Amino acid sequence: MPPTNIPGGIMLVENATWEKCPECGEEIFPPELVSKLDAIRLSRILQQNTELQSSIAEKDAEIACLRNNIKNTIANIRHGNFEHRRLSDDSIIGMLQKALHETPHPSDAKCPR
Repeated sequence: MPPTNIPGGIMLVENATWEKCPECGEEIFPPELVSKLDAIRLSRILQQNTELQSSIAEKDAEIACLRNNIKNTIANIRHGNFEHRRLSDDSIIGMLQKALHETPHPSDAKCPR
């Protein structure tokens, strides 16, 4: 029985055969089985890499939206496009925090650039 902690789960290879060590009788992987297991392992690594790249691209889009919101908030503050012309540092920080938390998720809507 294979161990339960294999990343990606148990690797199944159809028609796999084991060899016995002629000296000790231990069952060992023949080279063909090792090659098939390596191919499965490589495909799992490539799948994980693809998922990681998608996650990174999504985070990059979120960061771009955050930067855009902060840039627009700062521009609005500089140009006085708020009801109250005089803003305290706490108010500015609060608006920036609000801009950060109200950023739409890239999958929900496109961020205006």
